[in-house]
Amino acid sequence: MLVRPEGLDHGPVRAVEGSLPPGARVVLLEDAVTTGSAALAACEALRAAGATVTTVLAVVDREEGGPERFAAAGVPYRALLRSRDLGIGGAR
Repeated sequence: MLVRPEGLDHGPVRAVEGSLPPGARVVLLEDAVTTGSAALAACEALRAAGATVTTVLAVVDREEGGPERFAAAGVPYRALLRSRDLGIGGAR
């Protein structure tokens, strides 16, 4: 399934593409999280489509406020790596 932050300007305009059974429990996978805004918008789109987001899982947390925003929104969040783990920065 694919969640778009905004609809396309061509073809069908759907925020959530793919089959989503009623009451589906999903894990939202993000490649990288900076502030968490895009993932939180995707959570809202999934909720509006009838899903329960159980966790947001990021491959890389860029350490720029994402975890705090997820906590404030009550959304469970995990990251596999942080920027500092990769030697490319860290919290500012």
